[in-house]
Amino acid sequence: MDALITTEELAEILDSPGIRIVDGSYMLAADGQGRAGAVRISGAVDFDIDDIADPDADFPHMLPDAALFSKKLGALGISENDHVIVYARENTGLAACRVWWMLRVFGHKDVQVLDGGLQKWLRENRPVTEEIVAPKVTTYRADFQLELVVDADAVAGVLEDTQTLILDARDNFRFENHGHIPGSVNLPYADFFDGDGCFRSLEECRALIARSGVDGAERIIASCGSGVTACVTVLALYRLGRKDVAVYDGSWTEWGAYAHLPKQTGVSKREICR
Repeated sequence: MDALITTEELAEILDSPGIRIVDGSYMLAADGQGRAGAVRISGAVDFDIDDIADPDADFPHMLPDAALFSKKLGALGISENDHVIVYARENTGLAACRVWWMLRVFGHKDVQVLDGGLQKWLRENRPVTEEIVAPKVTTYRADFQLELVVDADAVAGVLEDTQTLILDARDNFRFENHGHIPGSVNLPYADFFDGDGCFRSLEECRALIARSGVDGAERIIASCGSGVTACVTVLALYRLGRKDVAVYDGSWTEWGAYAHLPKQTGVSKREICR
């Protein structure tokens, strides 16, 4: 299954059994009103990455454990056998890619991101609603995929490993000036999107990835600011056949907070892809 689904493809299967639509938009309303009154694709439930997260973590939207994830997904009316399609309100959406990755971490097989998101859906005059339907609570059985997520200790342990490539998805300025993990390669997530908010073609994404040196890496770890935009990189690599890429969940927010972990600023030829 492709990690992306087009608006045309979604329109064809929207009312099919087993299809679950998820609004993965991030921080829509700071006034606490949530998504009430906003249009949505019919049947969509809200997946808040700050709510479906480890409540005891020191850093934002860290992965919850399997028990909490299962409880939250069950409350959204989603089972592990459903075909889940995630969209965001702004183009393809960064948090939508995070939701896609989270579902994969917990063993979900059939999950896709709507390419172009709600904005493309609306541009094409496809049906939307303001109605929020309460989901029928179900049981979700998570199957944690350990290899798809790493912590700070794991990253620190591979800094000298020439077969491991750490890809940093932040923009060039933050990578160079705010600091980065030593030896990491900068490949900004925004480079994967075209002007209308959709992912670039596979050929264009392949060219971007090739410049990063991924082809010679036995293992890839994606990082970013707080573990969200790294998932854009993971999705792009997944579509190109690399389905084993892990995300450093704490990313720079965690790494930069720990004084004992090495940091680097500036840039070298190997460390940046333009």
